Parts: sequence; structure tokens; C-alpha cells
Amino acid sequence: MADLAFEPSYRGAAFEARLQTILARWNRTPYLPGQCCEGQGVDCVRFVCAVWDELLGRERHYDKAMPQDAAWHDRAGAFRTALKIRRRFRCKPARGALQPGDVIVVGPRGKHGGPGHVMLVGAKPWTVWHATQPCVHRTGLGYVFASKNVLRAYRPIGEVTNG
Repeated sequence: MADLAFEPSYRGAAFEARLQTILARWNRTPYLPGQCCEGQGVDCVRFVCAVWDELLGRERHYDKAMPQDAAWHDRAGAFRTALKIRRRFRCKPARGALQPGDVIVVGPRGKHGGPGHVMLVGAKPWTVWHATQPCVHRTGLGYVFASKNVLRAYRPIGEVTNG
């Protein structure tokens, strides 16, 4: 798994600027389970997918089989959803330091917990973005590692478009 360290994206400064622009547009979008509309409402799963769909130049994909958010209480279902996200964006486990755009999967502590929440590493050092009550917002990476059970970090490897 990735370390609690941050380094610039291997994709370069243009990618980081584009990621920051996309994230800033989503900032303060209300948390609304099962929705994916910038400025109107979104949950954590659809937020991560919408940002990466845009980075990859794809139309937003709405999979009705995805749970309304990642506060999944069904362990098997949680891992199936995490696998769908990994396949859709051709994610590989993040190794070494976290980079902008990496997907962090956190969950409840203990042997019975599955993934519980997904977040994106921001373009600005030491930040993560996520959709939770009350809205999409940025928080510190250190807080995430100190207070959450980080299960995995993934790095989407799809070909990013220039916008």
C-alpha cells in the first residue's frame, strides 16, 4: 500500500492543474446518496467516478448496481463495488508515495469491516477530496491516515485527456 507521503503526479503539472480545476468545481456540492450532479448532489462513489470520467474524457457513467455511497454495510457487496471501480478506471495498487488523483479506500476498523468510504488525493500537497456530510470538501491527508482505517490506495492508469 502507498505510504503516508506525497509526491507530484507522474502525469505532470498539466494533469495536476486540470485535476485541481475539476475538484474546485465540485467543492461544496451537497452530499446526496445516489446522485451525481455537480453543484446539486453527489455521494462518495459517484464523486470519485465523475472526476475520473472527466479526466479520462468519458461521459459520466451511472451504474445502478453501485451502492448509493461507500458506507457499505455488506462486506461482500463493498468489495464488489471497489472491484468495479478498479476495473472501470484500470486501477493498480498505489506503491510508494501517494500522488494526485490516487483513490483511497477507507473502512471501519476490525475484521468485519469492508470498504466504507472512497476519496481522491488532491493536486495540492497533502490534501484529499471526498463527498461526505454535508458536502464535497478538501481535508488533510494526515487526518485521514490518523483517524481512518486505510484499506487500500489505487492509482488509475487510464489515458488522461487534455480536456
